[in-house]
Amino acid sequence: MRILITYSFLIFAFLSFAQNKTTINCYAPQFKGQIAQLVTYTDYISYETRVLDKGIIDKDGNITFECNPERGFKSLIQIQDKSATLYIDPNTSKYTVSFPYRHENVQKLTGNTVRLVFDSLPANDLNTLILEFNLRLDYFLYGDTLKVQRLMLQNEEFRDSLSQFTQKIFTSYKDIDNRYFKDYYKYSIASIALFSNRQEPDRNKFVVFETFIKAKPILAHNDAYMYFIQDFYEDVLSDLNIVNRDKVTFAINNAASLEKLDQAMSQHYYLANAQFREFIMLNALHEAYHSTFFDQNNVRFILNLIANKTTHSLHGEIARNTINIQEILGLGTEAPDISWIEPKGDTTTLKSLRGKYVYVMFWASWNKPSIQEMNVIRQLQEKYSKYVEFVSISLDHNIDDYNKFMTINGKLYDWHFGHYNGDAQLIDDYAIRNVPYYILIDMQGNINQSPALAPSPNGTYKSIDETFHYIKVKLEPKQEFKVGQR
Repeated sequence: MRILITYSFLIFAFLSFAQNKTTINCYAPQFKGQIAQLVTYTDYISYETRVLDKGIIDKDGNITFECNPERGFKSLIQIQDKSATLYIDPNTSKYTVSFPYRHENVQKLTGNTVRLVFDSLPANDLNTLILEFNLRLDYFLYGDTLKVQRLMLQNEEFRDSLSQFTQKIFTSYKDIDNRYFKDYYKYSIASIALFSNRQEPDRNKFVVFETFIKAKPILAHNDAYMYFIQDFYEDVLSDLNIVNRDKVTFAINNAASLEKLDQAMSQHYYLANAQFREFIMLNALHEAYHSTFFDQNNVRFILNLIANKTTHSLHGEIARNTINIQEILGLGTEAPDISWIEPKGDTTTLKSLRGKYVYVMFWASWNKPSIQEMNVIRQLQEKYSKYVEFVSISLDHNIDDYNKFMTINGKLYDWHFGHYNGDAQLIDDYAIRNVPYYILIDMQGNINQSPALAPSPNGTYKSIDETFHYIKVKLEPKQEFKVGQR
């Protein structure tokens, strides 16, 4: 009997595991041969991504992703510079989607979001529910001119209508047993409520706190919750209505003290709960790191203290993720490796070029400044090729545009050239937001300048030529001076 029970349990466990496996069949005919990946955010403070699955789109334009969700979450399908949102529902075993090609007159490297086309969706799938709710919310806010005017006024009429809309939404979805969705629509409404009273903003903020934050669980993996929380506590370290800015500044810039920062933040009613305060502190320190007002080294030091001392595992993970993001491309950190195919067909990597400095240029054939800088790079390459390797990586969306450019112009440029082959991870790894963009890597493969100076002088009349000159002076063999000889 014990063997039978054990065997039955194993079958049940196997079936339970199998039910949690989700398959995404994606059709992207415009991106044949390109790298595609399914990613999710590890948290909504650092926004560090985790790759769930990755592959190459086949000759028919198809790619399949697989993951094993334990709960509902937001994922992204990334192809080249484009991304599309897909909410993964653990109760849906298969998604069939099309990834559209959006052509723009103005090409961008990031922020090119597209909307997936679903073949079919179950009625209670997370995507179905969120799409339907978002349509309802959009119509409530912007459905006609009167609704837009009502939204702009943020008066009592708008608050009354928001209350009615909220009641209707909660009634409509009362039988939906999807925890992620319930929190999603609740905190999407909370984000609207936060800015619903222009006449009495402080009183309104208090009401919103009592309704949506006080004694409520931290929902760090729900995007709608996090967007609401980040709006509520935006620039909290500088908000004189919540903290004593002088004490906060002293705690970070002078004392680098987690204890003093916690004391300074604990004085306000909105931050009375110690666990929640630490969570908000993580978000605030992430903001502070990118501010010119706070000392970056001290911010990172305090984040390290949280990572090592916190009793909440989630907070430790977020602190470590935030530190990792901040240290990407930091001076002295190892440069993410890049692999490319040279015009002659050979494969080259950054690692293979160690032993010299490497000057990497990210460019695109459609970008005129990129092409203009090529001529300056040619002069630099002639002067410094003994000490510096030059690499130009094309970010052209269509590899045919890159090939055409190289066919016409390749003989003019005597250094390393390659195409990024649609690898969105490369753009993320080097935080590329525009072209041309430059990175200087030292002889050991570590970041020397990020972003590096351009070939042409900038507003302060500095160019990478000055850096290369110092490299040459440092590396050039010293000539012995002999008495009586010139």
